[in-house]
Amino acid sequence: MTRLRLEIEVGLGSEAQARDVLAAISPDNEGHVYAVRKGDVLTLRASAETPLSLLHTVEDLMPCMSVAAQVGSMGRDRPVP
Repeated sequence: MTRLRLEIEVGLGSEAQARDVLAAISPDNEGHVYAVRKGDVLTLRASAETPLSLLHTVEDLMPCMSVAAQVGSMGRDRPVP
């Protein structure tokens, strides 16, 4: 059976935020999504046997990335005591 593949590039605005998001999503995606950072851009590659499986992988990944980006940016907006 042919594997379906998807590649997504996401610009996160800063290298620090891209690093934070990559660190946050990496543990849960091992074996499902390959992610690499170059500057402030994350490149994500996923593959699956069926369209539905690929869709589920992406549906799981996107909210996790969104939360990780929001949490990371909140921490940078606050002054360090």
